[in-house]
Amino acid sequence: MLYVLGSVNFAGAETVALGIDGTWVGAVNNNAYFSVPITPGQHHLCARLSGRAMMPVLLVPLIKVREVALHSLDVVPGGTYYVRVQLRLHSEFSLDLLDPDQGKLVLSHSQFSTSHLK
Repeated sequence: MLYVLGSVNFAGAETVALGIDGTWVGAVNNNAYFSVPITPGQHHLCARLSGRAMMPVLLVPLIKVREVALHSLDVVPGGTYYVRVQLRLHSEFSLDLLDPDQGKLVLSHSQFSTSHLK
């Protein structure tokens, strides 16, 4: 199972969409998460930021935010993985694999997000 967590470090973004191996599988907003089953083997993850990104502390629009983040993931049978999308200082948008204990902690403070096809 793969859990996708939206970070509290970005605000003003409408959604962050996540794709696995070239197929969009869901989207997440600030401080929310969704989960998706993932098969064993190597996978390529892509997160795409949409909307107008702002730094919550400074409350000023960021200029030239990189809107795509990539990560490869080697999945073992029965494994559970946690990835977090976040906008860091200096306009760095990232997709990070979390330690399982850290992932469970972040998940416990997040709201479940549902996605619907348009």
